[in-house]
This record gives sequence, C-alpha cells and structure tokens, in this order.
Amino acid sequence: MWIIIVIFSIAVGQYAAIGWYVMIIHYFLILVSFYMWHWQCHNYLGWNKKCYEMHKRHHWEVYPPSDYFGVKNAPSKEKTEKLEW
Repeated sequence: MWIIIVIFSIAVGQYAAIGWYVMIIHYFLILVSFYMWHWQCHNYLGWNKKCYEMHKRHHWEVYPPSDYFGVKNAPSKEKTEKLEW
C-alpha cells in the first residue's frame, strides 16, 4: 500500500508541479483528522452528545459486533432512518 501511495504522490507531484511529498503529507493529515473524529465519536465529551449517540447506535444496533464480517440481514428502514440527522 505504501508503494502505491508514494507512486501516486510522485505522479500527482509531476502533474501538478508540486513536491512529490505533498500528497503523502496530505494523506497523513487526512488520516490523523479521521482518527481524531472517530475517537471523539467513541468518547462522550459533553459537546458531542448527538454524534456519540449516533455512532454508538451505528455500532451496537445497526451494525452490531455479531455482524463484524458483514451484515447478515440488511438493516431495516427503521434502523437506517434513526441514523439520519
């Protein structure tokens, strides 16, 4: 995977006339940003109550651990509607 990221970064760098490392930096910044967002979804911090509850519902009701390798039964419309803001 890392070889693909480096090759892609070099190709984009050549095409866009930027440093070959710019896409690698961008990739890691996005990765860290997503990690921080996902961490706050799993931890109730006071200000993220709605996000925390929706993510908990996502993990425990709609896609429970018993369906880790794939949903045995597609989630019902009722369950998916609960996830809408």
